[in-house]
Amino acid sequence: MSDVILAAAPPLDNSIDTELSHLFYLSFQYFSNKDSLSTTTFINALKTFTGLGYVACFVSETDLKAYQKCFNRLLNHSVGDFRCHPGALLLLTQAVAKMVILAMEGFHHLNYPDYYAAFIHALEKVLDNEGLKQAGKSEAGQQVLLNLQQKIESFF
Repeated sequence: MSDVILAAAPPLDNSIDTELSHLFYLSFQYFSNKDSLSTTTFINALKTFTGLGYVACFVSETDLKAYQKCFNRLLNHSVGDFRCHPGALLLLTQAVAKMVILAMEGFHHLNYPDYYAAFIHALEKVLDNEGLKQAGKSEAGQQVLLNLQQKIESFF
């Protein structure tokens, strides 16, 4: 019988996951009753960064099953159009927050390929919205992304 040793990064602290989920929740809540160009832009940016995150996890083979589970949750709710599922906002925002963390780990393992810039651009678009501004959280998105990147860099 052989011993198998698996190396894994320690889990990120839950404060980043919780803060991201909260920011997404405030954003989803803001856009859930709106039908405008800014809502379409928001949903398209959401789909862009979650799709690019999937690619990063797939290529890097970093937590692909965990990412797929969260990604499928998003797909199963009107392909990411959270407005159709107001009762699922918390579930969806938690899944999206987890996808961001997993994707960032995947991008790190890939040494931040060119499409990382598109991922970050779309994610920043989602985290820079009127809903967060009205909630007094306009700077929180940038800060949580910076904290996340620092945590990932320190783990690997």
